[in-house]
Amino acid sequence: MWYDLAVTPLFLIAYLVITSKRFSLPTKLFLVGLSTGIGFLVKQHALLLAILVPVFLLTHSTTNKPVWKHYIKPSLLSLVGFLVPVMAYLIYFFSMTNNWYAIWYWLVAFNIAGEYSALGAKTPTIQEIRVILPTFIMILPFVLGTIHLSFIRNEKQKAGERWWLLLIMMLTAVMLYPRYSTMHWATMLPFLAIVSGIACGELVSDAAASFHQFRYRQWGVYLAIVGLLWIGPGTLNYIHVYRERENRILIEYDGLPELAELITNTTTLDSILLFPDDEGVGNLYYLLEKTPPGFWMMNYPWFRNRYEIDQWMTAVTKEPPDQIIYFASRGPDLYPEMNQFVTSRYHTVHELEWNGQLVEIKERSQR
Repeated sequence: MWYDLAVTPLFLIAYLVITSKRFSLPTKLFLVGLSTGIGFLVKQHALLLAILVPVFLLTHSTTNKPVWKHYIKPSLLSLVGFLVPVMAYLIYFFSMTNNWYAIWYWLVAFNIAGEYSALGAKTPTIQEIRVILPTFIMILPFVLGTIHLSFIRNEKQKAGERWWLLLIMMLTAVMLYPRYSTMHWATMLPFLAIVSGIACGELVSDAAASFHQFRYRQWGVYLAIVGLLWIGPGTLNYIHVYRERENRILIEYDGLPELAELITNTTTLDSILLFPDDEGVGNLYYLLEKTPPGFWMMNYPWFRNRYEIDQWMTAVTKEPPDQIIYFASRGPDLYPEMNQFVTSRYHTVHELEWNGQLVEIKERSQR
């Protein structure tokens, strides 16, 4: 399960709490803080929601209470709600390890000042944008309907719920930063589905009510848009899948059983280390029935920092693996210190060709 899917229900809970008539403002702020605090532990982008939602709740509520009771006290409740899961996690974390640097770096600094925003950045392609665009076609009628409720029909309560829906939906877009992937849309999709459902329902009911006025043209245009942009591409995709009978593959796994068999047919393994190690090869430990070293990290450039490198080197020095599965085609030169550490202590005994890549099996050099 991708992280964004775990955050999705938390954001939905925040929306339902905000729009509920059963909760008082302080209760809403506490529960929103609680849900966004859990979301923050899963994906730190949730911090934006934790800050902006209470601000909007407070500034758009009317009261004659003093500033302390209306703003500061409820804000503290929101903060308490946010800190409950965060502090629970910190207590657990520090009971396991007293590593202040790691918790600060990975929860805060990595996302703000780390190399991820530069080295891990990935912008969407034109094709990726084209694929996702049809999901937004009901945004315009929904927004127009919300404006109509707000300023023409003056139904503030109903319009307010819709504005909140749009606000939280827009805030979920932060999940796309800085590394674009269609999987990161997961948090926004439920809100898009709600928006689209409401807009479709209103268009259908308005069209049905207008039949006696011969407004068939509007209804026909709407059906044409839905048919062309939603139903048409989806149907064509399914036809293509079933006609071609394509073999389904698990990305970053399906090729690994072949490599595992190549390795086990070539040599007998003792303790091993994969280098570089990332999502594309990490499951090899499982297939070879081996465990990674005491300190494990994925070798992506944006995960590389002085502390992580030192911890990795300390672990493999203390308990050196007998063999290293060395992926020469996966950019070991991106990690010069770690690569030097490996190549100066291990020598190549076997070279394998796998999936167009060179894979070396290295053994410890005798000193």
